[in-house]
Amino acid sequence: MLIDKKLSAQEYFKKMEEALRGRKDIEIEKYSLKYKAGIFPFWKIKSKTIKPKDKVFLIRAGIHGEEIAGPLTILNNINKILDIVEKANIKFIIYPLDNPSGFENGKRYNIDNDKGENGNNDYVCYKLKNGKFSDELKNIADYKTWYWSSQKIKNLPLETKLSHKLLKKDPLNQVVAFLDLHQDYISQNVPALAYQYTFGDLKKYKSIIINP
Repeated sequence: MLIDKKLSAQEYFKKMEEALRGRKDIEIEKYSLKYKAGIFPFWKIKSKTIKPKDKVFLIRAGIHGEEIAGPLTILNNINKILDIVEKANIKFIIYPLDNPSGFENGKRYNIDNDKGENGNNDYVCYKLKNGKFSDELKNIADYKTWYWSSQKIKNLPLETKLSHKLLKKDPLNQVVAFLDLHQDYISQNVPALAYQYTFGDLKKYKSIIINP
């Protein structure tokens, strides 16, 4: 059954648990985010066994709470996603809902409205050539290097802190593909479409991009 309506965080993870019931190939790590205004669940879903030489596909969604398309897409297609990835002989790590309180309340930021020190959840920060730091890179010519925001910023939203803590323990050197799902609330009067930020040789993506 396709789910396209608003869910509470508890309902979301309950339906995810129902969808994954009976799978022997996964592990679910369950955490709690304890905000001033309430406690919310946070999950990490991963292959039961990830060996040192295994290739890994990392997926995350929902860091911006009002962008519900990513988390719902994962929920509606979780078994299909896992089957396709495993058929390709690749392991997986999935963070299906990074900002559960924002998702539940239809807000970009968490239930405490904590945007982080510089705003936008402070996930990464860029050091510019002038020595200053920014959470947004507007001109590639200004770029010097990047950092996890937790390396440079003290005041971070709880979901960012937890996400960083878990990601830093993941085998990131084994990740061969990474998908970070968002939703466009900016572009006006355009048909349904998908777009991506890509790095390196863009010709590699030609076979999986569908032109309207």
